[in-house]
Order: sequence, then structure tokens, then C-alpha cells
Amino acid sequence: MGKINNDCISLIMGAGATLALIEATRTRRRWWVVGAAIICLAGPFSGTQRANYLALAGTVAVLVAAALSEPWRRRVKTTPTEALLLFGAMAIVATTMFTYGGNQVNIVSKVDSTFFGSTEQATTDSRLSLWSEGWKRIEAKPLLGWGLGIRDSVQMRGFSSAAELTSHNIVLDVTTRTGGIGLALISIALALTFAQAWQVWKRHPNDQLAALAVAMAAVVAAFLGKGMVESTFEKFRLSIGLGIAVGVIMALHAQLRALEADEEADGLPRLTRPVQRVPAEL
Repeated sequence: MGKINNDCISLIMGAGATLALIEATRTRRRWWVVGAAIICLAGPFSGTQRANYLALAGTVAVLVAAALSEPWRRRVKTTPTEALLLFGAMAIVATTMFTYGGNQVNIVSKVDSTFFGSTEQATTDSRLSLWSEGWKRIEAKPLLGWGLGIRDSVQMRGFSSAAELTSHNIVLDVTTRTGGIGLALISIALALTFAQAWQVWKRHPNDQLAALAVAMAAVVAAFLGKGMVESTFEKFRLSIGLGIAVGVIMALHAQLRALEADEEADGLPRLTRPVQRVPAEL
């Protein structure tokens, strides 16, 4: 049997968040989809990379923010009992994956190898070295950066020569390459992306499509969280997934604006009548 790549685990977790949110807005639950969502969301616990837990934290942060908003009470049709069952099932699956992942049945040993093992310590040391080099480059050219081809050198344990790597931090990577101007531009783009997702979640007439926007925002947050210790733009799975998530949010927001424009053209308040082009439930 093969082993799932850690970047694939992040993508699978995003799929789980999407399935869970869409099912939560449906009046008739498809429990086989709920089961698939639970397994996908527990994906980070099957690996040994700490970056996956940062991705999970980003996903949870967006879901919690959505759960505390007013549209959640209006759109989500999950009862407290169903929610407790969902969290209980996810806890069981996550514990099982974490305990038995990597053929280790000792949970203490798994925790030690995942967070405090020699391999993880070597990874941490290399990250700190890369970040130190990145800061030095930023201080030299803080405004415009060094260009897209820049790399930092780090001496890895077990290798005789230094490796040429990026900073393994999305903030340092962007600032090193494009300077403070590039960092400001990408920050504005991400802020607008989350703002569009919020507008779709708040105003879209279709509950499932609104949930899809929140799920894509959770995917973006997950990849940004993982990007704090990984080179998101250098990994094709993560960069493509990030682009798809942003594109879906933009498409849903464009659809929302078109629907609202049609409503205003008819002389009615925004989204006061059923929209025939969008099914009530997918």
C-alpha cells in the first residue's frame, strides 16, 4: 500500500470541510457523505508532519467564525444531537488515525516522533536557519525584493553540501521575492477574497453555494496556515488548490452580484423573491 503525500492530506482535509458544510445545510442528510467528510477532516492525524496541524487550525478558525455568525443559524439545519455525534465520530476516527498511523500502536511514541523526534528537530533547525537568511535578504532590499528566482542556502543534517531552498514561510517568501510592495498587494488580495466569501455566505440565496464559499475560505486559510512553515507557492498541489479555492470564491461572488443586479433591475429589494436559476437545494 502506498502512503498519502502530506500535501494531499491538506487537500483531502479541504474536501472534508466542503462536504461537511454542504451537508450541514441540507434538510435531508446523506450519512454516507457525512462519513466521508469525517474521514477526510481527520486526515492530518494520519501523518507525521506538523504543518498539517497548522492547516487544520486554519480550517477550524474559519469554521468557528462562520458558526458564530448570524447566517449560520439561518442556513445550517444540523441539530445539537447530530453535531455531538459528528464530533464524537470525528474524535474516534482522529484518535485511531493518530495512534495507528505509521504502524505505531503506542500513542506516546507517536506524539514524541511527530512533535519531538530527531527528524522533526532537524526540520525545525533548518527552518530557523532559512528564516534567518530570509530576514537578512529582506533587510537588504525591503521595498522591491530580489526577484522570483531567489533561494537561501541551508546546511542539512546528513548532507555534505548546502541545499538551495526557499524560506519555507509564505510571508518571507513573498517579501524576499517582491518586497514590501508585493506583500502588501497579496495581503490586499487575500483580504478581498475572504471579504467576498463572507458576502456570499451572508447574502447568497442558495444555502449550499453559500456553504461552498465558506469551505473554500477554510481551504485558503488552511493553505496559509501550512504556508507558515512550507513553501506553498513551490508545491504544485498546494498552489493549484489555493488557486482553485480563490477562483471558486470569485465565481460565487460574481454570481451573487449578477443575481442582485437582476433583482434591482426588476425594482425589487435584493434577493426578496426565489431565484429560479439557482436550485433551492443541491
